[in-house]
Amino acid sequence: MSTSLAWAAAAVSVMTFLGHVFIGGPQVARPLLDSDDLPTQARWLAYFCWHVTSLVVLAMGVGFAVVAVRGQHSDLAVFLPTLSALIWALSIGITVVGGLPPRRNPGVWLFGLITLLGATSAAL
Repeated sequence: MSTSLAWAAAAVSVMTFLGHVFIGGPQVARPLLDSDDLPTQARWLAYFCWHVTSLVVLAMGVGFAVVAVRGQHSDLAVFLPTLSALIWALSIGITVVGGLPPRRNPGVWLFGLITLLGATSAAL
């Protein structure tokens, strides 16, 4: 296991969390919540999902830090990159199906990087 790569995965996860909350929140979540074009239930469910993503990415950052500090957590070292890879695949799928430009969906790049760092960390 590579401690430095686990720390890098933790750092990218926490930076992703911060960007998601403080940049994405005002640009995406707030306008979504303020939209009158969607039914109330859909707006609040989307807002809930936004915050679930925030919590998951923060938890991944904490988990990778635990892996870096206590290398014996091999189950966590395997689970976190797997979780990130699943979210990455979902992000790619939403981008393709939605016809969105990949450069406009940070999840495509950030979860890819977290997956790469975490999986490489666990493999070494």
